[in-house]
Amino acid sequence: MLKIEDLKKGYLDKVLAKTPYNFRIYTDTGDYKKATRRGNTVTEYINGVFTVSGTEIDYAGADEQLVVLTTELKFLISVGDDPEIDGDFKNVSEFRNALSDAFESVPNRFILTDNGKTYSVVAIYTLPLSGQRAIQTLTGDSFTFTCTLNFAYLKNALNASDVSISIDGEIVPCLEFAFSRRPAISADIYSNSANTESAAYAESAGFAIDLTLPAFINKAGGACANYILGLEDANTPHTVNVLFGEKSITKTMIFGESSAVGKGLDSVRYTISLVPYASVQIVEG
Repeated sequence: MLKIEDLKKGYLDKVLAKTPYNFRIYTDTGDYKKATRRGNTVTEYINGVFTVSGTEIDYAGADEQLVVLTTELKFLISVGDDPEIDGDFKNVSEFRNALSDAFESVPNRFILTDNGKTYSVVAIYTLPLSGQRAIQTLTGDSFTFTCTLNFAYLKNALNASDVSISIDGEIVPCLEFAFSRRPAISADIYSNSANTESAAYAESAGFAIDLTLPAFINKAGGACANYILGLEDANTPHTVNVLFGEKSITKTMIFGESSAVGKGLDSVRYTISLVPYASVQIVEG
């Protein structure tokens, strides 16, 4: 199992390196790092604590563990002595913006190796949540920010982030996807059977894709809307590419049963299916 120090080095340190600040991040607890002076140069540090707040473990067999780790990252920011004209403290708002930008700039899917084992890890973060302003020991007038980071990992596993789907050359931002092989089954009535059971065989099988995605206003989203609203022919073919880990396939497909769903102020979602396209030529005469 990965340790919190592994996740700090593999992800958190890379995020914080994208900011203009100097950090001292401790796991669980540590000694406060005060500003240092070298000549006329003063280096200030932002102190933080990175702790585990929850763990969920599912077992895939006796030795394989799917781990979901919830962590909390808390920062202590010294409030500037001089507020802006409107009363805001510029250093506090700048820190929030820099941290938000840093999280968005680092890929949330990464690989870690521990004791010869390779783990596929996905991180999900919350943007900095405002804490409390108070007079703290050593820092004086200070403000806290808290982020929640969820890490999910499994050894040698294919993650959903390793799968991508494109329609007519444009990547589809899926909320959920399902690939299936749908066979047409016939019973072998001539096979020896008991209790009215019989063997079966597949006359044919087709590859199908079921997707749930936001109703983005882009090329792929427009194709979904056109089909659902009846603005394009039901047999309009689309080039669909699927990257499934290290495997890749390209097929010509058409939309199957599809819908657009919305509620209240929520964003509209498309639920669509893609099925293989068979070009049929009509011969006259």
